[in-house]
Amino acid sequence: TIPDGASGTCPAPGAPLNITFSATGLTSTALTDIRVSMTFGTAHAWGGDVTATLISPTGINFPLFGRIGAESASGVGKSANLSGTYVFVDPAITTNNIWTAATNAGTGGIVEGTYATTPVGGDGVVNPPTPTSFLAAFSSLTTAAVLNGTWTLQMTDNCEMDTGAISAASLTLQQSAPPLQYSAAPSFIHFPTIPANTSSYAYPVVVFAPAMNAQNVGFPA
Repeated sequence: TIPDGASGTCPAPGAPLNITFSATGLTSTALTDIRVSMTFGTAHAWGGDVTATLISPTGINFPLFGRIGAESASGVGKSANLSGTYVFVDPAITTNNIWTAATNAGTGGIVEGTYATTPVGGDGVVNPPTPTSFLAAFSSLTTAAVLNGTWTLQMTDNCEMDTGAISAASLTLQQSAPPLQYSAAPSFIHFPTIPANTSSYAYPVVVFAPAMNAQNVGFPA
């Protein structure tokens, strides 16, 4: 459970929930892709209360999202619920904005899916804000000594009365070439013929879709 905020006067952060990941095996190479996934197993009513921050082993703090919809210093943000699984990526992967999704949700649940990282709401922040450069924030991490270690996903509730819980979370750090990305879902993807005497295909195929997606993905030989 994410501890409740300390006061009804926002922002009043409660104690953070720290979810840690132990990274090993990374080499002295810059990251080419970074993703954080979190699942709200218990919906967090009033999603505008919540801030999610990724912290590197060396202490680089970077918000994934926060105080969605708050456009003033004491703004309470959007009342839409955080419910389901949300993946946060660099805007080069997608420009989907969770602020827009929260506005469209009204008092319902924010549609689960993949979103670009966005700044924390507050004084002077417009709705929707421009996505932030997730990958660039960690571009200084180029040696194994600073990449390997304990990464932390910090979840904070900024206003009292509404709570929720994280049931699963994951961190993906990639140093090889990132997989091919499509801004829209094609109905057919053609891969070149595999060269003779090649035992396996060299390109990774990664499929991201919300859990509610009822489509099947087939890979015929």
